[in-house]
Order: sequence, then structure tokens, then C-alpha cells
Amino acid sequence: MEYLHYIAGPLIGAVIGYFTNYIAVKMLFHPHEEKRIFGKRLPFTPGVIPKNKPRLAHAIGEAVANVLLTKEDIAGLITDGTAQTAGTALVTGSGLFGEKSLEEFAKRCGAGELNTAHLEQFLTDKLWDGIKSMDPGALVEQKAQEIIQSKPMLALLPIDSILKSVTAKVNEYVESEDCREKIAGAVHDKVTELRQAPTGETLRSLGLTETAAEGYIASILQKLADTCVEPMLNYLNISQMIEDKINGMDIQMFEDLVMSVMKTELNAIVNLGFFIGLIIGVVNIFI
Repeated sequence: MEYLHYIAGPLIGAVIGYFTNYIAVKMLFHPHEEKRIFGKRLPFTPGVIPKNKPRLAHAIGEAVANVLLTKEDIAGLITDGTAQTAGTALVTGSGLFGEKSLEEFAKRCGAGELNTAHLEQFLTDKLWDGIKSMDPGALVEQKAQEIIQSKPMLALLPIDSILKSVTAKVNEYVESEDCREKIAGAVHDKVTELRQAPTGETLRSLGLTETAAEGYIASILQKLADTCVEPMLNYLNISQMIEDKINGMDIQMFEDLVMSVMKTELNAIVNLGFFIGLIIGVVNIFI
């Protein structure tokens, strides 16, 4: 019986410590809803986390947005060497600098048949407007005057009236639909040639090599990081998004989520209660 005196204290202390911590951990989530008796809310209902769920949701959202997922972090991910290397590999490994034509490359990328009608129309209109803005009639007249001045004998002829007639005809033709159709035909032929030419050859003729592409990608990524990250984060409003997501969770789902992360730590707290109770029981024997 004397041995029971020494065993009972530590054992009771350990059991009390274990179940006290076990109940405390359970009370973090349970009960999920407040309980009432005779219209009065029972203390500690609902559990600590269900009761403070909106405040926790707000705090978690703020922590993620302002500490874990900042503008600097995202900008760093975009501009680091890994992203640049991946972007370069994507471009250079796609065959863009190879011998396939633009049409073949588009089909390989799943873009289907190239439709360049809008591009041709755009280029035609821009070229036609550019030619008209140059006032070709005036240019012809100016060049003719220079030739006349260099050859005095031509000054004896009625050149002025001829020039006026010629310049008027030139301007009239430039404004005509026939001129536009001629420009459209030339643009179509050139675009067709570019469509059928190897993409690598076309790019190199423009001074764009694989090495240059790496620099362009780096500058594009830097520009993206400098100008797009902050507006994107403001638009997404990650803090509010996370807060709404957590608030919209069923409390059981939220408990399962927390337990999936913290189960080991919470079990350690319960077991710690057992050992603390055991130690207190042993100490009481000697007091």
C-alpha cells in the first residue's frame, strides 16, 4: 500500500495534465457553435478559433499579403536568373530561330493557318498615307526645277505649264484607288515572302539573334516586374481574397486544414501536459 502512495500522486498528476491539455486543444475548435441554457450563452462556446475566425482570417490575409507574398518577392521571382533562363530556353528551343517558315512554325505552335489580311490592310493604309503625306507632285516639281537650273537651254521651253500638269497628274494618281491597289499588291507579295521564308533567316535579317533574344527577354521581364506587379497585386487584393476564402470555409474544414499542419505540434502539447503532471506528482511526494 505504501508503494501505491508513491505511484498514485505522479499517475494522477500525469492523467490530469494529459486530459487538461487534451481538453484545451479540443476547445480551440469545439464546440463549433455557441451553446445556450435558458437563453444564456455558456462560457467558452463556441471554441476559441470558431469565435475568432473573422479576426484570424483577416490576420492571415494581411500576413500573407504583406509579409509572405510581397511585391518585392514576386518581382524577384520574375527577374531572377531562373525565370530568364526558362524564358530564353522557351524561345530558343521553340524552333523560332530554325529553318521552318513562319507558316510552319505557327502550325507547330497550334495557331493554325496564318491570317495576315488585317496586317496587309494595315501596312497598305500606312504606306499609302505616308506616300500621300510626302506630296509626290511637289517632289517631282522640285526635282525638275533642279534639272532645269542645271541645263539653261531647258529654261527656253514652256516647262512651268508642263510641270504643273505633270505634278497635278502625279498627285491625282497617288490619291487614286489604283495606286492603293498597287501598294496592296506589293505588300501582299512581301508578306507572302516573309511567311514562307525561314523564321531564323527573317529574324537575323532584323538583327535579332538568339543572343539578342536573351537580352530582350531580360529587359521584358524587368519591365514586367517594374510596371505590372504592383497593379496586378492591387487588382488581385490577395489579403481580401484569402480573408474571404477562410471566412467562407466550413469550420470543420478549417479545423481539418489546421490539424493537417499542426497535428504533431498539438499532440506534443497534450503529451507535454502528461509529463508536466507526472513531474509535479513526483515533486509532491517529497514536499
